[in-house]
Amino acid sequence: PESFLVYSPDVEGCLETQESTVRIARPCHSSKPEQQWLWVSRRRLFNLGTLSCLLVPSASNSTSNAISTYQCDENFYFIRRCETLLEQLTAALLTQTSNATGLQQPPAKTSGQWLIFGTDKSICSAVFQDIYTIQGNSNGRPCAIPFKYDNQWFYACTSTGREDGHLWCATTVDYGKDEKWGFCPVKSADCETFWDKDPLTHSCYQFNFQSALSWGEAWTSCLQQDANLLSINEIHEQTYINDQPSNSEEENCAVIRTETLGAWQNRNCYNALPYVCKKSSKRSLPSV
Repeated sequence: PESFLVYSPDVEGCLETQESTVRIARPCHSSKPEQQWLWVSRRRLFNLGTLSCLLVPSASNSTSNAISTYQCDENFYFIRRCETLLEQLTAALLTQTSNATGLQQPPAKTSGQWLIFGTDKSICSAVFQDIYTIQGNSNGRPCAIPFKYDNQWFYACTSTGREDGHLWCATTVDYGKDEKWGFCPVKSADCETFWDKDPLTHSCYQFNFQSALSWGEAWTSCLQQDANLLSINEIHEQTYINDQPSNSEEENCAVIRTETLGAWQNRNCYNALPYVCKKSSKRSLPSV
């Protein structure tokens, strides 16, 4: 995902980091890393200048109104609702001092909006989508963004440390500590890496037998590779997959039971199970 600047139309400035503190800076500079932000895992805002996450104190459990940044570790504070973040940013940064009482109060006319700079869209519209891993040793768990590898922070999939150039990510914050990882999904026209091709139909299949995802997560994983979650509707395809589906419309999802010679059974779509992706090869042999 592309980074963005967090803009307040009330003061015509952008959110900027200064070491571990956060302020509103004017003017906004799109090329300045300290003003560039990304949504990352667990609904957190990540700053590209400091390579750290935004910490906005909650009014209910904090004695300080100061906004700061901290290292994005596993125990780091995260935001349950984006709208709550907007309210907390407004309360902490868009304040004024009353001459009569000396108390800080919100400005008289505050929209409370925090926009993606250069647009009229809220920063809440730039939603982070989990990246579900392929193979590796994490059973399909999503990437932990950001993650630390070899004392360096990464906020996207990387080929660092691999001679084959394949993109990968850690699935916990600290790879050096847990060594949990997986390959990242890639949209490609061919079926060479991580795919098996049916020589008759030239359809390509990815068998994620070591993964455990819900139907929705598996659907997203396939979509991230320009593919679809497998739906069998031809006799040849059923033979190729080596399964025997039963006709039932009582449940939304079906699961292959290997212990019953590949027969299908109905299951709840939220169950975490292995899955198969399918796509058509865009590099099929030319017709003669």
